[in-house]
Amino acid sequence: SNSSLLTGNYITNCTEGIQVWQGSTNNTVTENTITFCDDVAIRLQYADNNTVTRNDVSHSGIGTSVYVANNNTITQNNYFNNIQQLPMSEWYAKTFGYNGSINFINNNYWSNYNGTDSNGDGYGDTPYLIDEKNQDNNPILFPITIEIIPEFPSWICVMFLVVTFFVIAFKTSLFTYSEHH
Repeated sequence: SNSSLLTGNYITNCTEGIQVWQGSTNNTVTENTITFCDDVAIRLQYADNNTVTRNDVSHSGIGTSVYVANNNTITQNNYFNNIQQLPMSEWYAKTFGYNGSINFINNNYWSNYNGTDSNGDGYGDTPYLIDEKNQDNNPILFPITIEIIPEFPSWICVMFLVVTFFVIAFKTSLFTYSEHH
């Protein structure tokens, strides 16, 4: 798909969480919690110009997989305790002459980042290295708080139904009254 918004999902205990695949462009994956995926939490494969931002990605085989995908923005995500946080899985592609993905990866939290913050600005002094072409130049030292939109409490739904019922009943009685007078 193109120009889609994937947001507010809670995905757990799966093989793969979210796939942005084959020709998908200009999509935004944001404010999702994806955890305990056996294989990959978020996969960008043959997909360019997408944004992955403000997601909690944890306890999965691979946090985010980028394969033959370019010009994607991966920023302000929390990567907690994945076996591999964000590998550029391109061995197969390189075998057939593909030179590797180049993406904008910046301002993410990495649970396995061991850098320091000598000036106290909340960003690591050294980049988080992903591969020879990709790194997070400003790794965040503390996880980002991601606000999840709460569901409506059940009492609001009940109140809505009651008000709707009374409005319909009132309109019906008003209509009946005007017909008889």
